Amino acid sequence: MFYLWLGLFVVHGVEYGFGAHDHSTTGIFEVEPKQCPGFTFRKSILIGRTDLGPKEVRSMMEKMAQEYSGNTYHLITKNCNHFCNDVCLKLTGKAIPSWVNRLARLGKKNYLHLPNFLFCICALVPGVRFLTE
Repeated sequence: MFYLWLGLFVVHGVEYGFGAHDHSTTGIFEVEPKQCPGFTFRKSILIGRTDLGPKEVRSMMEKMAQEYSGNTYHLITKNCNHFCNDVCLKLTGKAIPSWVNRLARLGKKNYLHLPNFLFCICALVPGVRFLTE
């Protein structure tokens, strides 16, 4: 089963997310499900099911790591919800609910000129394991 909760998703018992840092290495990380430091779990949304096994999912994440480096994170144009949507489409063929990334869409429409350094806090606190670690 494949669950999403606001920028993080769980598949085969591993929770993945995408966050910012100043390096060209991956911004994709994994944590224990529902335990991302800096966040309070509120709700899971079942998106669908995948036919990929744990090793295939991990391989897919490692391939996506090249596209999702920490220094490419942008609050409006490439945030953790954009990442989750891309993953959901690849794993299930279904997109995340439209309300999940509504603020980024509104920001892009009105382009607030927010700086590139705005980011998801969970990538900067202890307890997250980046894919390369």
